[in-house]
Amino acid sequence: MPICSNLNAGEILDKFLWRNRVIVISTPSPANPLFKKQLQLLDSETTDLIDRDLVILKALLNTGNFLIDEVSFGSSEKLLSKFNLPKSEFCLILLGKDGTVKFCQIGKLVRPQVLFSLIDSMPMRKHEIRVRNRADNQ
Repeated sequence: MPICSNLNAGEILDKFLWRNRVIVISTPSPANPLFKKQLQLLDSETTDLIDRDLVILKALLNTGNFLIDEVSFGSSEKLLSKFNLPKSEFCLILLGKDGTVKFCQIGKLVRPQVLFSLIDSMPMRKHEIRVRNRADNQ
């Protein structure tokens, strides 16, 4: 069974390095009920996604592309192989701003609060909050 590796996202995700955290959601088909429900859960948390600099990337295996805001950016096959993800199952991974895998879930939904809690425990996020609080208090 494939497992998530703590790999750099490489060329595909370079534009997000040190600027955004990335949630990669892969699915064999956009009709997959887990995929649809996961997107609904995340869509209901827009403010928290923006606050944590999150970008959602969808890897659709039936089309062979990965999408950001419904724009195709390349081969989902290459993306999934970079993280050693199964091609036949729903998967969600969280990449930190450094491009490494911080969380991986295969075959199950992930509550956004789980992701937010994990992100909020990261040193970079704690620094972002301190800087924001200082700016707000000036």
